[in-house]
Amino acid sequence: AGAGISYNSTSGAISLNIDSIRYTQAINLVANTPLTINHALGETFVHVSLYKADGTKVDATIVLTDANNLKITSVENLNSAQVVVSK
Repeated sequence: AGAGISYNSTSGAISLNIDSIRYTQAINLVANTPLTINHALGETFVHVSLYKADGTKVDATIVLTDANNLKITSVENLNSAQVVVSK
């Protein structure tokens, strides 16, 4: 995580630390086997998307376990899939 949004009163610049609101990771999934993801966003209720290596969105079972972790399960084996978590 991090500071999130910051404002520079001298220049008027606004900046966003994307890592404070979004987590991405390349993962391999074994069919019907949950994988724990530690996103460390500090929020239990997050948005989760899963994509195959070619960018195709995958339907998966997501269990939000606590403010920093979730479990993701796919019905198919996936290699180099991308999980995207945002708050």
